[in-house]
Amino acid sequence: MMQTTRFFSLGISVLIAFAGCKKKSEVPPPQDAQTQATATRTVRTLTDNACSFLTNEEIQKVQGAPVKETKGNGTADGHLQVLQCYYAAEPSNRSVSLMVTQNDPKGTDARAAKESWENTFGRYDEDKNKEREGEKEKAESLREQKSGRGEEEEEGKAPMKKIEGVGEEAFWSGSRVGGALYVLKNGAYIRISIGGPDQEEEKIKKTKALAAEAIARLP
Repeated sequence: MMQTTRFFSLGISVLIAFAGCKKKSEVPPPQDAQTQATATRTVRTLTDNACSFLTNEEIQKVQGAPVKETKGNGTADGHLQVLQCYYAAEPSNRSVSLMVTQNDPKGTDARAAKESWENTFGRYDEDKNKEREGEKEKAESLREQKSGRGEEEEEGKAPMKKIEGVGEEAFWSGSRVGGALYVLKNGAYIRISIGGPDQEEEKIKKTKALAAEAIARLP
C-alpha cells in the first residue's frame, strides 16, 4: 500500500511539472525596449521613380546640355517620404539634383512635410518674423557694439533669399560653386540644385523654370 501511494505521488508530481513546462513554453519571449524602438524607426527603401518629376528634355532646355544618365532613389519612415534624382549632364557641371519631400503615403501624419518646411524655413519668412525682428534689432545692435563686431562678422556668408513667382513659398541658398532653390507647394516641397558658370541671378532663373515643371507633378 505504501509503495502504491509513493508511485501515485510521483505520477502527480510528473504531471504538474509537465503542465508547468508546457505553460511556460507557450509564453512568447518579451521584446526589449531597444528592439521595439528600432522597429518603429524602420526606414523603407522606395522603388518610386524620383526622376519622373523632371524630364531629360526639360533639363537640357534649361541647362543647354544633354542628360547622359539619371539616378533615382527614395526613402520613407512613416512620416516623410523623400525622393531624389540626379540628372548627370555633359559637361558634368551642368548636372541637376532634385529632391522631393512629401508626406509618407503609408503614414498618418498629414502635416509632416509642411511642418518640416516651417521648421527649416520659418525663420527666413520676413512677413511672419517682422515683429519679432523689430523687437530683437535693438538688443542685437547693443550686443554688437559691446563685442566690437558688426557687419564684418557676416561677410562671406550667404543667407537664405526669399524668391517670388514660384510655388507658395520659395527660398534660394547660394554658394560660390552652385546654389539650390527650395519651393513649397501643396503641403510638399522640392529642392533643385544646379552647377555651372552662370551668375547667381541666372541660376535662380533656371531653377525657377525647373521648379515650375516639378511642382506641377506633385500630387
